[in-house]
Amino acid sequence: MRQAAAEFFFMSAMTSRYTLSGETRFEADLAALEHASGPADFLARLQRLSDLRLTDDFWSITLPEWLATSGAKAPSRMAYQAALGPWPV
Repeated sequence: MRQAAAEFFFMSAMTSRYTLSGETRFEADLAALEHASGPADFLARLQRLSDLRLTDDFWSITLPEWLATSGAKAPSRMAYQAALGPWPV
């Protein structure tokens, strides 16, 4: 669960998922997760939400373009730095 939550948080931070119309987007995400039939289904649905935003094009085209910024507060740079760790066990 920790890994799935971390991946979802990373996707949310990278794509500024909740910046515009955050409450509406959050409610839609909750609705997508609401009827999960168990833990495995919940994790699969959570992964699907991330996969829809972090496509192969995102990794090969969009992210490199976003990382080519000099802005210290850019979401892509902040998410990259957070992903570097260190992470407590």
